[in-house]
Amino acid sequence: MTILDRKNLDPQDQSIQDLLEQLQGNILKGHGRDHTVHIFFRFTGDPKESGALITDLAAHVTSANRQRQDTVASRGDGPKSLPFCNLFLTFKGYKGLGYSESELIRAFPETPRGPDRVEPQVKFVNGMAFHQAHLADPRIGEWEKGYADPKADTKQVIDGMVLLANDDLRRLDDHEQTILRTLGKRAEMLVTERGRALFNEDRSQNLEHFGYVDGRSQPIFFQEDFETEDMKGGTGEWDPSEPLGLVLVPDGLAPDNEKQTSFGSYFVFRKLEQNVKGFKTKEKELAESLGFEGEEAELAGALAVGRFEDGTPVVLQDSDGLRSPVPNNFRFDRQDRDGLKCPFHAHIRKVNPRGETNPGDERLEVERSHRIARRGITYGERSVEPKDDPDENSLPEKGVGLLFMCFQANIDNQFAYLQRRFANNPDFIRPGTGIDPVIGPLSAGESCPQKWSVKWGNQGSKSFNFPSFVKLLGGEFLFAPSIAFLKKPLRS
Repeated sequence: MTILDRKNLDPQDQSIQDLLEQLQGNILKGHGRDHTVHIFFRFTGDPKESGALITDLAAHVTSANRQRQDTVASRGDGPKSLPFCNLFLTFKGYKGLGYSESELIRAFPETPRGPDRVEPQVKFVNGMAFHQAHLADPRIGEWEKGYADPKADTKQVIDGMVLLANDDLRRLDDHEQTILRTLGKRAEMLVTERGRALFNEDRSQNLEHFGYVDGRSQPIFFQEDFETEDMKGGTGEWDPSEPLGLVLVPDGLAPDNEKQTSFGSYFVFRKLEQNVKGFKTKEKELAESLGFEGEEAELAGALAVGRFEDGTPVVLQDSDGLRSPVPNNFRFDRQDRDGLKCPFHAHIRKVNPRGETNPGDERLEVERSHRIARRGITYGERSVEPKDDPDENSLPEKGVGLLFMCFQANIDNQFAYLQRRFANNPDFIRPGTGIDPVIGPLSAGESCPQKWSVKWGNQGSKSFNFPSFVKLLGGEFLFAPSIAFLKKPLRS
């Protein structure tokens, strides 16, 4: 067994201390802060100047070890508002440090995972904009300024991104100013995004702008997190734990004497705008079409998302309020084989099918290899938050959404696979299933109807077109290098 095969880690295990010290935080477990700043930049100097900039920024980066120490301290008498920092580079950014394309392709081979061994189509080395057609994304000309250049050879303009996070906005602003001074004239800022977490009334769960609990069903890498999930409702049907190899790859550019303990992770960033009013209006239309009245109308949205707003999985019952904390212990292939409770096209079933794309426990490993570690945060201001039961007139149509982020060991086999083969596929599991109504590629005015159960748990369905009310405004593929590399980013 290699270190990448290990799961349910004890973070105090001495055998992994060097790995956690060289690994950036946020990869194996979310940073947990309520506010973020994302600074996208491009180098303006030569490789030597750019390398010196990366070395200076490395002093701010939070290791996985430091992240855990800060968490432990904040539970006791230690400070409660500690800064957090990630640093990412694009393929173009590595070239700006003086590495040749051939060197980088060797360092980032992006070899296929699993037994299928299919040559990857969507690659880090090309950048996100290059793969617009593969992902069915909007044309690059429709993206917000700063994310890509339609006239560039690869369309890639970003060299790197700094992610800052804190619970204290004033301290976050101070940290941002420090980073901007560090960047100085050695880099040009292209885009700055700000994230702000939304919560339910008792702050026990994160929400997204459509009003649904977000962040459930994450891959778990530490034993303590597995035990916490088990206490919430069991893990007998579904085991959320995954090996390190789901998100980590060796950092091929780390210094030779530290290569054995230096790992990184591929990172996907997507700014997704949510038309909340459009989504909620379509929910009502769906409820009317299916004949749902009164409290039962809530079932319509649950059929689209796969969960009720409080997080109750629709596969477990036909109303919300299952219990608190809401359990997450189920498998679609065992508890809803025919899609009579949770439709095959429901968002959570599309992106985490739990045993049905490769029937049989012996094939489950292949399906699980497509999972991602999501680290997104909501953005945008609104007059009434989801937790406060907004009326139709206060629902935003633009200006709010999700800064989607995820870590993985292979972009093509994980993020891109989920988007292309599952969410965008109208024949997912069975012919005529329809696209994912949350992140599928169809927008208002386009038609690709899904099949919806007219009575929960029973045969009989009705066709209804539920397009996506989520729009990509920009994004990029990046890599989270090892801290060993960030301290010495140039060839010695």
